[in-house]
Amino acid sequence: MKRKKLWMTSIIVMMIAVIVGVFGIAESVQSQSEGRGEHQNESREEGREAGENREGSREASESGGEAAAAESSEACPAGEGNGEHDSESGRAANEGGAPGEHGSESSRERSESGAPDSAEGSGADALMLDESYDVTRNGARLFMRYDAASNSFVGAVENIGDVLLTRARVEVHLSNGVELGPTHPTDLAPGEALGIALPAGTQPFATWIPHAEVGMGEGCGESGDPSSP
Repeated sequence: MKRKKLWMTSIIVMMIAVIVGVFGIAESVQSQSEGRGEHQNESREEGREAGENREGSREASESGGEAAAAESSEACPAGEGNGEHDSESGRAANEGGAPGEHGSESSRERSESGAPDSAEGSGADALMLDESYDVTRNGARLFMRYDAASNSFVGAVENIGDVLLTRARVEVHLSNGVELGPTHPTDLAPGEALGIALPAGTQPFATWIPHAEVGMGEGCGESGDPSSP
């Protein structure tokens, strides 16, 4: 009888232990489930906050882009005005003529009016009206003087060398800017001379400078060496 009671007591204790263990396991599982749920909730909250931050950044970027576009739109009229101003300035410059053309016209006007365009007829080499010129260079001798009676420069260019002088011609530069000549280009054989007579014109002058040219280029012989007596 005592043994049976002990056996029954043992069974009841074991059942209580099993029940307690089951409840303990259930509470542990529930706790883990609640922990996972809270972690998931926290993750969802963090994800929501990150999304809101991204949305705010996107809105800020769109606002900044709209502001920049508005500033560009406001600045465009000024740029268009500058472009129109530049275009008007360019048209005005074209209508007024390029500086080079203006300078060329001024040079032509000075030459046509006889105003001095250079100092070719004056300087250290210039001759007075009562002086004569007699210089030999590269086989060409040029001698000239001013004849007041005929108001002209008379003389000759002579080939005193041993070779032919091609296209020999003479010019005279006056201090008033007028250039007399050149004379008609003429080939001169050795020992041959060409008479020169250049009217001085009606404009007054004080000094004069003559020189001869030989060959194709101005102031150069056929070999390219200077030959301007």
